[in-house]
Amino acid sequence: MLLHIGDRVRMRKQHPCGNDIWKITYVGADIKMCCEKCGRIVMLDRPTFDKRMKKLVEAAQPEEELNAIGKEALES
Repeated sequence: MLLHIGDRVRMRKQHPCGNDIWKITYVGADIKMCCEKCGRIVMLDRPTFDKRMKKLVEAAQPEEELNAIGKEALES
């Protein structure tokens, strides 16, 4: 699955704080994510993350689109 920084995902099991929505903060060989409720940061390797992720809740805009939007705003 293709992930971007800023994506929000739902995990299969709840965090001890009671939340199951996480925000992606780093994408590479490992995935770093932050709990939306308590702010705990967790890093998982890609195969473990793929098994534990239930679904993509909200996709962030890829950087290319954000850069294009920023350039358009500067040109106008």
